[in-house]
Amino acid sequence: MKKIIFLISCVLVVILIYVIKSDDKVIYFEISDNSIVGSNSVKYLSNKKLLEDHIYYKNTNNYRLIDVYNDITNNKKITFNNEDYTINNLFIKSRYIILNIGHNDLMYMDKSTLEPLDYIDSFISDYEDILKSIRSISKENIIVIFDYDLEEKYNDYLYNKMKLISNRYSANMVYKSELFNLIKDFTKNKK
Repeated sequence: MKKIIFLISCVLVVILIYVIKSDDKVIYFEISDNSIVGSNSVKYLSNKKLLEDHIYYKNTNNYRLIDVYNDITNNKKITFNNEDYTINNLFIKSRYIILNIGHNDLMYMDKSTLEPLDYIDSFISDYEDILKSIRSISKENIIVIFDYDLEEKYNDYLYNKMKLISNRYSANMVYKSELFNLIKDFTKNKK
């Protein structure tokens, strides 16, 4: 009987420690090939004491969607603030995965031999591969930033196509200016 009471006490202590330690702190992970867009969101989460860590993976040197996809497929090791991570492990651990990518691809649309709408369709296909890969790893919030500067008719076409694939993979697509409010909405019932 004493052993049973001891075992039950140990289990209760472990559960209590887990409940105390498992607060609502989150990891914020942003992949960007342009400017970092989440600074205000990170400050907000930090001020609300909801932020465990934030990691920015800013691509340079003409990184394209295929490069991001290869990083995911190869589970690239990245370093941020002298800490080493694998990209897929960050997808698993992060509550917010922000994608601010594709700018470099669209920069070359005018130089392509493809018609603009065909080029955009190819772009969408590459972006969808990325979303599919991330969603197969993570069930958390994927946020796609729509921040492209194309002619209006092409921008509208791109927006509609990206909205479709974002919905298909349960990702939130927002304009850069809407990111902060989306993060606030996600956390409105916290502390």
